[in-house]
Amino acid sequence: MAKERIRVLISAPSLSVDKNVSGISAVVSSIIESKNDIVYYHLEVGRTDKDKWGLLSYLNTIYRLFLFPVYILKNRIDVFHQNLPFNNKGLLREVLFNFLARICFVPVVLHIHGGEFLTKKPESKLKLLLINSIFEGSKERIVLSDVEANLIKSLYGFDAISLPNSIDTKVFFHEGPKLFNEVPKIIFLGRFHESKGLIYLTSAFKDLYKKHRFQFVLCGKGELERFLVEELKNIMGDDFDFRGVISGEEKIKALTNSDFFVLPSTYGEGLPISLLEAMSCGVIPVVTDDASMKVVVENMYNGIRVEKMSSSDIEEKLAFLFQLPNEEKLRLSNNARKTVKENYSNKKYLSKLLSIYKHSIK
Repeated sequence: MAKERIRVLISAPSLSVDKNVSGISAVVSSIIESKNDIVYYHLEVGRTDKDKWGLLSYLNTIYRLFLFPVYILKNRIDVFHQNLPFNNKGLLREVLFNFLARICFVPVVLHIHGGEFLTKKPESKLKLLLINSIFEGSKERIVLSDVEANLIKSLYGFDAISLPNSIDTKVFFHEGPKLFNEVPKIIFLGRFHESKGLIYLTSAFKDLYKKHRFQFVLCGKGELERFLVEELKNIMGDDFDFRGVISGEEKIKALTNSDFFVLPSTYGEGLPISLLEAMSCGVIPVVTDDASMKVVVENMYNGIRVEKMSSSDIEEKLAFLFQLPNEEKLRLSNNARKTVKENYSNKKYLSKLLSIYKHSIK
């Protein structure tokens, strides 16, 4: 008789790219689609991009909380894989689901995905109490790098397992040597949120475009969409290309046709899937040292680091890259591809995740 597979309830916002641009959703989609001999059930929590005021997300949370014990019992869940955006909203919501899982005697694997509390301990005693509760109530705690594991230990006194995000390098790849565009092409993929540093990027483009012609492809959605589209259109005219949300072959083509990937995040980043996808396609990353990005991107080896909240540094570093000889750009590109292939392929990731599940139910 075949051994019954582990049954995992995994939380995340909507997995539909039409409804939501979310790093957590991208990670969870990859896990579920892997079919790694585990039965997954998706618990949809958090707001969608179409839920402007967040009202539907609050109602959905109340509904999910009410049915949570029933869902656990009905589907004979073995493990609750709880994905935590480590910020105010994420903490307040997820501590309730964590508590209910404990009442149902289901072990929790807590997966932390960046957020303001990752690098800065809250001053509020209530928030510290909630953090201690959710950490204490989880059988295993996962973070995205050794850097983050050390932060969790030093700030809150809990151990955590380092499990960096991963991608399918057989899907995201660039065949043969990277060919760079005569007119440099830059791409951004993700949520248009102030934490992504897009205001500083736009400001940098104002002066940079006066000195160097380049193209910019903006992909994603978020609250800054109207401002960004209007501002960048005024700055760059037809050299600005707004694509909205892209996925599948369209995303792969957009990446392989780009030279540089920008993500000048200011806080709360974690380890972006879009960064790994871009690097795997040979696109040179230009990022800050926020959270786990500093583990992935080594300055002048496989990408370029820029200072946080510095339009002038972004402008200076991009101008430097534009004028870099092709052989130097090719070296950065090849090292970016090599970094992801050797360290962030999802085969190792899924194997380790399975061992974490098994250990949590012992």
